[in-house]
Parts: sequence; C-alpha cells; structure tokens
Amino acid sequence: MRILLLICVFFLQSIAYSFAQSSVDTFKIYKKSKSAPIFIQNNPQKLSKYLIAGLQNDGEKVLSIAYWICNNISYKYSGQISRSVEIKSSHKILKKKKATSLEYAKLFKEMCAVANIQAEIVHGYVKDFDFFPGDTLYRAEYAWNVVKIGNEWHIIDLTLAANDLEPDGTPFSKFMWAILRKPTTVKMKPVKRYSPQWICISPDKSIYTHMPILPLFQLLEYPITIDVFMRGDSLIHQYVSRYPQKTRYYFDLEKYIQFSDIAKYVYVAKNTLLENPFAHFNAAIYYYFAVEHFKNKNYLEEKARLFAPQDELRPMLMYSTLADSLFALSVYDDVRELKAFQSRSERWKRDLAEFNKIHQTNSQELSKRYTKQIQSIKKVSTQNTAIIAYIEKNKNVVQEKNIIEQSRPLVQKNSDMYEAIALKSQSDSLLQQIQAIQIFLDSQLQFVSNNDAQKALAYEKQALELNQKNTRILRNYITKKGNSMPMVYVSNKSIEKTLYKEYLFSIDSLNTKATDTLINFLNIQQPIVFEQIKNYNALLLLYTKNLQTIKSKLQTSIGEDTLYVDALREYTQYMQRVQTEFSKAAVALPEISKILETHVQLLKECVEYFKKDNVLEVSRHTQYMEYRKKFRQIDTEYIKYFQKVNKEYRKIIQKALK
Repeated sequence: MRILLLICVFFLQSIAYSFAQSSVDTFKIYKKSKSAPIFIQNNPQKLSKYLIAGLQNDGEKVLSIAYWICNNISYKYSGQISRSVEIKSSHKILKKKKATSLEYAKLFKEMCAVANIQAEIVHGYVKDFDFFPGDTLYRAEYAWNVVKIGNEWHIIDLTLAANDLEPDGTPFSKFMWAILRKPTTVKMKPVKRYSPQWICISPDKSIYTHMPILPLFQLLEYPITIDVFMRGDSLIHQYVSRYPQKTRYYFDLEKYIQFSDIAKYVYVAKNTLLENPFAHFNAAIYYYFAVEHFKNKNYLEEKARLFAPQDELRPMLMYSTLADSLFALSVYDDVRELKAFQSRSERWKRDLAEFNKIHQTNSQELSKRYTKQIQSIKKVSTQNTAIIAYIEKNKNVVQEKNIIEQSRPLVQKNSDMYEAIALKSQSDSLLQQIQAIQIFLDSQLQFVSNNDAQKALAYEKQALELNQKNTRILRNYITKKGNSMPMVYVSNKSIEKTLYKEYLFSIDSLNTKATDTLINFLNIQQPIVFEQIKNYNALLLLYTKNLQTIKSKLQTSIGEDTLYVDALREYTQYMQRVQTEFSKAAVALPEISKILETHVQLLKECVEYFKKDNVLEVSRHTQYMEYRKKFRQIDTEYIKYFQKVNKEYRKIIQKALK
C-alpha cells in the first residue's frame, strides 16, 4: 500500500509540475480522490463538489477531478471505433464507468463547471495506428479538453492519461506496441495505465499528436495547418523550430467561449472546411448539431411544433440543407478513402513481393557461387594432396651418396688435372643442367602458403558469423510477422533496417576478398607449381645420372663433389618447405569448404523465409482490408442515421416556416 501511495503521489507531482501553481498538495488530492463515497459517485455535481472541497486553487481542483476520472473511468474503445451515435450523459458515464474520448471530455467539462472552472471540449484529429506521413485525414473523430487554470489555458487529454491501448494478442504483439508503438493485430484493448504527460501538455508538444479542428485550440502563437500535420513529424518539427512559441495565444479562444452553443457549432462547421477541405463529415455533423440543439430548445412535444422567429428558422433550414449535402459528400469521401487504403495495401503487398524477390535472387546467386567454390576447393584439395604425395615420394630419390664418391685410397692426388681434362669433354651438357637447376631455385615459385589459407579461413569465419546473425534476424522478423499477422505494414525497406542487406553485402565482400582470391590463385598457380616441381625433379635426376656416368668412366676423383651436394641440399630444403606449407594448407581448405556449406544452408533458409513472407503477406493484407471495409460499413450506417434524423429536423423547420 505504501508503494502504491508513493507511485500515486509521484504521479500527481509529475502532473502538478506542469501547472503554473506555486504549491500543490498532491497527498491531499490523492487522499480525497481515493476516499470519495460510493453513494455520490454517480452524481457529477455532488462528486465534483466533494473532490474540490477544501482545495485552495484551481490547479488543485483540476488535478483532483482529473485524477478521479483517470482512476475510475475506463476507455470504451469499442464505442470509439464503432462510431457510437449515443453520447451518454454524465450521470450515465459515471454509472457505467466507461467512456469514449468525447464522453471523457464531456464529463471533465461538466465537473469543472461545478467548480467554476472554464473548460472546453476540443474536437480534432489524432494519427491512427495506420497513419503514414502524406495520408489524408478525412474525419476528426477524437476529443480532448482545454482548461483554464488561473489566467492560462492548458491542454488535457484524459483518455490517454487514463488508458493505453495495447494489442489483444501475443506477447510479441504487446512488446511491439510497448516499444515501437506498432500494433500487430486488429484486436486492440484499452488498459488502465496512468500517463501524466497527457495532463497539461505543452502546446508545441501536443501538436505532434493532436490537431484541433479549430486552430485557436492549438494555443500556439503561430498555429500549424492540417497539411503540415498530415505530412509528418519532421515537417512539424521544422515549423515549430522556425516559429518558436514565445507566449501562449488565447485571444481567439477567449472570444470563442463567449459564443452560444449554437453559434459555436456553426463557427466550427464553417471553419472546418476552411482548415481541411476533405472534412465534409465534420462540417456536416456540426451543422447537424446546431440544428439539433435549436430544435431541442424550441420544440414543444405536446404541440408537435417548433416555435421560433422566422429569422432564426431560415438559417436553421439552410444549415440542415448544408448538412444533408455534406453528408452525401462524406459518403463519397468514405469510398475514396477505402480506395486509397486498398491501393496502398496492394502497393505494400506488391512492393514487398518485389523486394523479397530481389533478396531471394541475391541469396540464391550467392548460394550458387558458394557451391561452385566448394567444388573448386575439392578440386584444388585433390591436386594439393597429389603434390604432397609426389614430393614425399621423390624428395629422397636423389641422395648425397649418389653424388659423393666413395673414398679410393689408391687414387693419386696429382692426377686431378687428367680427371679435369676428362671431365671437360662432358662439361657443356652438365653446365647447362646446373644453370637450369639454378634458374629454378632462383625463380621463387608462387605457391599457396599456410598463411594464405589461414587468412582466407579467418575471413570466412567472420563472414559466417555475419550470415548466422543475418539469418537469425530474418528468421525472427518473418516468424513474428507470421505469428501475429500484423495489419500495420512498415515500409518495404523495413527488412533493410534489420541490416539484412548490409550483412549480405559484407558477407559477399568478405567471401570475394578471401575465398575467391584463394581459389583463383590455387587454380592458376598450383598446376604451374606442380609442373615446375616435376620438371625440376626430372632435371635433377638427369643431372645426377649424367654425373654418375661421367664419374664411372674416370679413374680418379673429380674433387668438386661438394658443389653438387650443395645444390642437392638446397633442393631438399626447398621441397621440405613446399611440403610443409601444402600440408598445412590442406588442413585449412576442408574447414573453408565446411563453412561454405553452412553458408549455403543459411542462404537457402533465408530464401524459404522470404517465400513464406510472401504467402503471409496476402493474409495480412486480406485481414487489413476486412478491417477497413468494416469501418466503411459502420461509417455508412452512421451517416445514414444522421441523414435520416436531419431530414426529420428539416421537415419540422419547413413546417414551422409555413
């Protein structure tokens, strides 16, 4: 209980901070609001008097009334969306403990009137869940209040202060609404949740979400137009930044509140179309309200006759006729609006299908490339194995003992010159062979090293992490869309906002930089290296054979054995290094191939999710259009009702004129 008390006190302090009052006893307000006797809670006059009793200023009184309403009246969202014709009296609202936005505003105004506090109902536009910048707003279907505290007017929206709407669906849909304010289901339900920011909203903040029919209720020195409001927050921000509010503007509002109820209705009706040429229904309904109010005021049931002067009846007849024409235009507006929603829905569906097709194609092309790379790696791995086996088999074919002659004690050292002369006869062919061997050793053959393979492997591991993350994001995104059947369709670029395109580009870049380069090098250089190694080995064998043949014909030692042994040792070391590097690379290549196979599986999974999304998109848009058509039917019945009653009023006026 103490925790709840602290929360409520903090709530009221948050509200009180925005009032231009020096001191507000929030604890007293909370205590009085919670202790209101049940037997007075169905009577707005008695309840209001109880709530303001003992409070010192208008700020405290407004807080007390507002808090009680927030705490005790729930949002009748079904009545809001079903265009309920009946507007309940304050007594009935208190009895049912449920209200539409207009009924919240009506109850607040009447309870403030008991406290001698001026409050007005504001009719206007709020951006619905499927509003997008650039959409046309045809009807102002929402209501809130302005209230005068001291010498200042403040904007109060008790509907939003007392409630929040959340999807009546899965935990995911609730999460999406809580974090992103994006509903993912047609079914929405009001939830009691206090939001102090909607009490005494700053005019330059409220204009982002609330657009009054009459600019005077914006309380801005430089009111924005409905066109700016419909074009989105960025343009509103530019406007507010360009024309900062130095003072709240009340002059037109102070004049407006002096009007009679009928004069207010007519004033709103005339100005509605000036501000928004598409708002035929709102203009019609305010002309209708003016006629209805006049009829209720002057009609005598027992006489079944309207008693009023001719100069008052004629304007009412004109207003009724105007209302009838405007109601007819609003029917056309409904048709046009439904077509716009249908067109946008089809465009969303088409754009998403095309967008998904592009990503499917990109993923499939990348998958094909990976498959070719896997085949290439298998090919070069086979070749790599052959090179290693060849080196292992031939690296010891030529040994030092084949070159270094066994010691012959009987050979005279002074006979070396005869041996040299004998060797000279064979020197041309041996010299050519030695030169060829030396050219090979100096050529610095380019073959794939372990470092090259490990570098490529590291790049592919990095690419795989990106691909796994990318696929996980896509999987979650598409699965959640499928589970919740969202009716709010974000831009076709939404998937790019999940970094899919960016990740796919990064994966492609890493693969090109690593594996493509490695495979291309292997395919070109490895056969060349293999051929040169075989040629070199054959040349060395030929050289050794020739050397042994010459030495066998001589009777003395040639004395230059070490020269040939050095060449052999250099060859042996070179072959050992080549074998080591190729062996290490042989370990990395299968790992790269395995990673590429995983890439292919992930990309195939992505393709399937895109296909699934295309199928689900049809269901989502079908659901959305059913929702919109339902609204269209409700609007049609709503308008027909007012047309019928307006026709009856016009007959009564015409009868009185006769």
